[in-house]
Amino acid sequence: MTRDMKNFLLLLLLSAVCFFPSSSYAQLELIKNNLNHPTAIAFHGDKIYATLHGNSPNNGGIASFDINDPEGTFVIHLDSLAKYPRSLAIKDDALYIGFTSYIGKVDLTQPEFVLEEYINNVFFPRSLEFVGDRLYIAEDDKITYADVSNSSPFTVEVIGNVIPSPLSITVKGDELYTTSGNGIYKVSLTDSSPTLHPVRTDFDNKIYAICAVDNELYLDQTFNSATGKKIVKFNLLEPGNTLETVVDIPGSAIHIIYEEEHIYFSGRGPTIGGTVGQIFKIAEEIIANTEDLKSSSVSIYPNPTRDVIQLVGVPVTNYVVSLFNSLGQLVLQLGNQNTIDLSSLPAGSYYLRIDTEEGLRSASQTVIVTK
Repeated sequence: MTRDMKNFLLLLLLSAVCFFPSSSYAQLELIKNNLNHPTAIAFHGDKIYATLHGNSPNNGGIASFDINDPEGTFVIHLDSLAKYPRSLAIKDDALYIGFTSYIGKVDLTQPEFVLEEYINNVFFPRSLEFVGDRLYIAEDDKITYADVSNSSPFTVEVIGNVIPSPLSITVKGDELYTTSGNGIYKVSLTDSSPTLHPVRTDFDNKIYAICAVDNELYLDQTFNSATGKKIVKFNLLEPGNTLETVVDIPGSAIHIIYEEEHIYFSGRGPTIGGTVGQIFKIAEEIIANTEDLKSSSVSIYPNPTRDVIQLVGVPVTNYVVSLFNSLGQLVLQLGNQNTIDLSSLPAGSYYLRIDTEEGLRSASQTVIVTK
């Protein structure tokens, strides 16, 4: 075989790796390449933020890029971090970043990317998830939360002694789901004495990432020892049913997130373009029922209120309105009413949710009660 022929075959092989023409990876869209071991991702407007683990000590970072310009360059906001970042969450216009011993915060409305050391005494926060003003945190061997509406937030333990370590958390309604080793577990956020309950523990490999969309839980089976790396899902209402493969993937999935009717994930390997870090989108559209009510623009007025609120734009006739306080506790629940009296409630922030008999659920909306 001539040298030219060898070079030609090598070029074909590299093209196959870069563009995933195999039917196994046909559902994957490569969103961004050349990232230095990305772990978590979060969306803010047209930007995707990513934590970068790096491939050596003192090499962590934070990057962002425009999702509408995936071929464009990405911006490195922080680099050469000794305490490398592992997790991300966004609420309003603030970016929350989990470092090895604290939660950092960045105000994204400011022209400069300035990191504030925001919540201390946190040990290795691998996953962050907001429910209202509560930031839930998967720490090394426990799950905690911090109320970010406090001027000086601190962590409160939800459940301890989670061994193996919880690597990822996701919330559906009043239940928080977490990984631990090869299993998925859940805890009720409204219980006065929370207990960890097994959901499914028969997975072949350790689980890095989970994400709940409606009644389905998406998770990875991409641990180092896994054969046939893939993202799978199962129905939370029937957790014992057969797993469904969503997509085969070329490497590991460290973080899975749902955004604008698609699943995205950050991963490592195989080497593409000289690095092992990419962000992918699963091409199949996943239309969550929560978006059906969200897109209908249900409005609440007056808000803030002293007593009565009106709901306008509820697209169904049979529904339940639930109101939760800042602790996540259910304080009011009514059926098929668009006029709701809140005069008996103390002043504060509450979260209103609408559920329908068809299984649709609205995104939570904040209601302010004043006195």
